[in-house]
Amino acid sequence: VTNCSFACRPLSSSRYAARPTYRALSSLPAALTAFRSSRSNVFKIYLHPRNGPDVQRRRQGKHQAGEQQDESCPFDLAVLAAAYGIWLLPKWRRLGKRPLLVYTLMYGCLAGIVRFTLMPVLAALPYCFDHPYIPMHMAPFEDVIHRHGDYVRQIVLNVVLFLPFGVLQPLCDRCRGRRPRFWRCLLLTLALSVGIEVVQPLLHDFRRADITDVITNTIGGVLGYALWALGNVCCKKRQG
Repeated sequence: VTNCSFACRPLSSSRYAARPTYRALSSLPAALTAFRSSRSNVFKIYLHPRNGPDVQRRRQGKHQAGEQQDESCPFDLAVLAAAYGIWLLPKWRRLGKRPLLVYTLMYGCLAGIVRFTLMPVLAALPYCFDHPYIPMHMAPFEDVIHRHGDYVRQIVLNVVLFLPFGVLQPLCDRCRGRRPRFWRCLLLTLALSVGIEVVQPLLHDFRRADITDVITNTIGGVLGYALWALGNVCCKKRQG
C-alpha cells in the first residue's frame, strides 16, 4: 500500500515541481498563448525594412534624448542670449535702427534653427566621439515613397524652419549695401542645411543626416526668397 500511494503521488508535488523538465512543460501553454497574441506585432516590426530593432532602439533613444534636450537647451540658449547682449547688440546698434532690426531677426532665426536641429550642443560636446558616425542617407524622399511615419509633418517643418532665412537673407544684403541675388540665397541656404546635417550625427547618436532634409530646407529658403521678391515688387509698385 505504501508503494502504491507513493506511485499515485500527484505530479504537482514538490518532488516533481522542482525538476527543470516539469517547470518547462508547465510554462509552455502560457508561452504559446503569449506568442499567438503578439505574433502580428512581431511580424509587423521585423518585416518592414525601416522598423527593425535598430530603428526601434533609435526611436526610444530619440524619446529619451528629447527629455534630456529640454533640460540642457536653456544653457545653450543662455549662451546665445549673452553673446547677443554683450557683443552683437552694441555692434549692430551703431549701424542704425533698420540694420539692428534686420540683423536681430536673422540672429533669432539662426538661433531657432540651431535650437530645433542641433541642441543641446554644449552638453553633447564631451560625448561626441563616444558613438560611431553614420554618414548621410542619400536616398531622397524614401519616407514619402514608403509612406513611413509622419513624413508630411517632417517635410512641412523642414520647409517652414528655413522660410524666414530666405526672407531675411536679402534684407541683410540690403543693409550691407549689396544687391540681393538669388544664387547667393540659394548657396547660403544649401550650405547651412548641409552643415547642420553633417554635424547632427557627430553631436548626437539619435540624429541621422538625410538628403531629404537638405532638399526640403533648401526649398524653404527658396520660397522665402520668393516671398521677399514678391513683397519687394509690390512695394515698388506702390511707390511708383
